[in-house]
Amino acid sequence: MEKAEWMLCESSVETVTFADGMEKVPNRIASEDAALTKVILPRSVTELGANCFEKTGITEFTVPKQLLKAENSFSESALASVSFEDGLQRIPDKLFRYAKNLKTINWNDTVTEIGEYAFADCDALETAEIPDIVNIVGYSAFAYCDNLNKVHLPDCNAKIGNNAFQECKALESVYVPVLAPPEDNFDGYYDGYGCGLFQNSGLKSIEFAKDTKLIPGSVCYGCKNLTEIKWPDAPESIGGSAFNNCPALPAAIIPDTVSVIKNSAFRDCTALAELHLPESLTSLGEAAFRGTTSLKSLYFPHELESCGSWAFTDSGVETLEIADGVTKIAKAFCYMPELRTVKFPDSLIEIGDDTFWDCTKLTNVTLPPHLETLGGRAFAGCSSLTEITIPKTVTKASWTTFESELDCPSGLQEAWLEDGMTSVPEQLLRNAENLRTVHIPASVTEIREGAFANCKSLTTVDAPQKSLKFWSGTFRNCDALDDERFAVCLDKDSFVNCTLSADGENKLMHYTVYYSVNPRFRKQMSDISLTVSTAWRADIIRESLPEDISAGQTGFSFTPEKPEGVIRFSVRAENVADTSVKVTLGVKQDNGYDTNGWYERNIVSSGTPAPALSLNAPNYAKTEAGKASFTAAGYAPAGKEVLLRVTNQSDPEIVAEKTVTASPYTGKFFA
Repeated sequence: MEKAEWMLCESSVETVTFADGMEKVPNRIASEDAALTKVILPRSVTELGANCFEKTGITEFTVPKQLLKAENSFSESALASVSFEDGLQRIPDKLFRYAKNLKTINWNDTVTEIGEYAFADCDALETAEIPDIVNIVGYSAFAYCDNLNKVHLPDCNAKIGNNAFQECKALESVYVPVLAPPEDNFDGYYDGYGCGLFQNSGLKSIEFAKDTKLIPGSVCYGCKNLTEIKWPDAPESIGGSAFNNCPALPAAIIPDTVSVIKNSAFRDCTALAELHLPESLTSLGEAAFRGTTSLKSLYFPHELESCGSWAFTDSGVETLEIADGVTKIAKAFCYMPELRTVKFPDSLIEIGDDTFWDCTKLTNVTLPPHLETLGGRAFAGCSSLTEITIPKTVTKASWTTFESELDCPSGLQEAWLEDGMTSVPEQLLRNAENLRTVHIPASVTEIREGAFANCKSLTTVDAPQKSLKFWSGTFRNCDALDDERFAVCLDKDSFVNCTLSADGENKLMHYTVYYSVNPRFRKQMSDISLTVSTAWRADIIRESLPEDISAGQTGFSFTPEKPEGVIRFSVRAENVADTSVKVTLGVKQDNGYDTNGWYERNIVSSGTPAPALSLNAPNYAKTEAGKASFTAAGYAPAGKEVLLRVTNQSDPEIVAEKTVTASPYTGKFFA
């Protein structure tokens, strides 16, 4: 029978008897024989080949007790009723899969196991009254049975496989008895039997046996119509994604015995407006309530041993209250787009990493009086949080606590440090790029490294002290801060003028840098440097620099002989934007506590570039003995001739004229 496939395909044979000694019914042997209504199998047959009775007229079949293996054997046949021979213990995998007309299953007293996909895709099947003697139900055993509307699960601590009833759209209510406990080989996501049990089904209500301890993971994942959960008396754990994507579920009143809620347990339950977090909770998984857009307020009952990231991300929570007694929070409340107000307990001492990251509507924050630590990105990207008071107890912060995000700039504009603070912590407000004003109390004696670094909008440090101890990185890149107490150079003394001139396809920018070290910094100055940085597509014209200065690929640096002076140079590039430069004045201080630090400030341009042709010459020249002498200089397109004319004040007649050639390198001319 090795070549018996399709032997009776589309024939009119009504009865087939297989010879004794045959072990396997060949694949597709009677496929599409619509006249076939009866098959006689010998005891030797232990396997039904793939689709062997596909699309036949067989309406009834009794599974022999020796059958071990099958594969979609009655796919799309007329089979309407099945029975099992006494002695059969296991229904083989995929035996009746795709039996579209199967309506009746006549159970016996010996079947204890249902194989994987055994009754999957049986569209006409309406009832699955599984006897209590059955202790194993395989993976997807009744999956995709579109009209299945009544299910009885065996009440014997059965091992029910994943997705056993997934996509059963007509199933509206079910009772789940106590299932077998998890085994050692279960991992974190599929953490017990019954995972995905009714995934994407039509369930509206689910009831768990009163003694149930573990709610299976993904048990109701994607149940779009689920509105009711009847909880057991004392559950202890809710599995990962147990009720994920149940958009009709209005409430989750979780019993006070639950200690663990795993990842994504109630994720995307968009109608969830009422939530009770149990007092017994010790572990909350990642994204557990993510996307619960109808949830408007949240009470967080106590401190957890473990709290995953994004627990309430993308929720609709507007008001958050943290219970008294909680000492640390982190991660759970980031990316909450509607969060406006947070009420902290006095017990809180740490707001950890990512706590309110990108909560763009958060506006009302009063930090607790005993707070000690602000973690990384704790308030990063909070674009509506414009002001804050930092308690005097804060001793630790991160360089990202108030930083901007790509699409969510930091909104912080004004900060108050509480009276009584003596040392401003390192990195406290670093990278708060929109911070304009900070109020420092008289109690402060020092501002630690990086406290206000990269606060590029900071213009005002409101502090009564005439001088404060601070480090080289405290105000690094705070170029808008023109405060003589903190700025290495002041705007009135240090600035950059520039002149633009054309040179064929290339552009030339001529720079004059005026620099002067703030007198306050000169007292303890041990070294000085001036650095010019250019775009990588730009070239500094070597001939424009003093002889003792040489430029590299991205600029040049030198040590001025005096704390004030002027340096001129020219830059060539294809585009004007590429001719831009950054000028940094650095001073090394011998102050006894920051011995290796360079205090720096970027010198900004005084305005827009001057015109392409410029002239620096006196308006008038006094004559003596009929002669006058003076100097004229300026910039013109490189290598071009410039005609200079001198006229008499009272008579427009030309007195003298001279043609000079602008430098082919810098465009500078002189006469």
